[in-house]
Formats: sequence, C-alpha cells, structure tokens
Amino acid sequence: MTAINNESVSQSYNIRPCTIADEESAIAVCLKTGDAGNDASLLYDDPKLLGYRYVSPYIHLSPELAFVLEDSEGNVCGYVLVTLHNDIFYKRYLKEWLPKMKQLYPTIPSGE
Repeated sequence: MTAINNESVSQSYNIRPCTIADEESAIAVCLKTGDAGNDASLLYDDPKLLGYRYVSPYIHLSPELAFVLEDSEGNVCGYVLVTLHNDIFYKRYLKEWLPKMKQLYPTIPSGE
C-alpha cells in the first residue's frame, strides 16, 4: 500500500526566455533527467557532455526559441529548446557547434 501525502503544496513557476547565463543550470537539469527521466550522473565521466550535445546547441544556435522553467526561488528546473528550421539548424550545428566540441573533446575514448 502506498501512503499518499494529502498536504497541499503550492508552488509557482515562471517560464522565461533562456539566456547564456542559464546554460550551466540547463546542462545540470539535462544530466539530472538524462537517463529516461532519471539522474544520469553516474553514466557520464564528464557531467557537461550530455548537455553539450542536447542543450547548448539550441541555446547558442536557436536562442529565440529557448526557454527555461524557474521555480519560485528562481532556480532553473526545466527547459524547452526548439528550432524552427531543422535543416538550417543542423547545417549550423555541423559548421559552428561541432568544431567547438571537437576542440573540447579531441579524442573519442576507446571504452577501456
């Protein structure tokens, strides 16, 4: 049998445009939800890698369609990151974002 907490909790949230200053927080949310909604921290040696793949490109290449969800204390607890034209975004991703990542990660681990 599962106990249910009937205590009413009122929480307010705010959706606002994402800025570069939100990037680290959004990357942290990505990691905390990166294993099918569960914490993926133990799956990655580099805690930023997942976010660099799935969060940062949108913040940098499609900032007009990047939004964050803040809790009542102003902490980023979610995000919505989209692009209007995937083909254009992908070309920019290959030309602008991937070279930056190759500089940060010059070799791919062999899995040893």
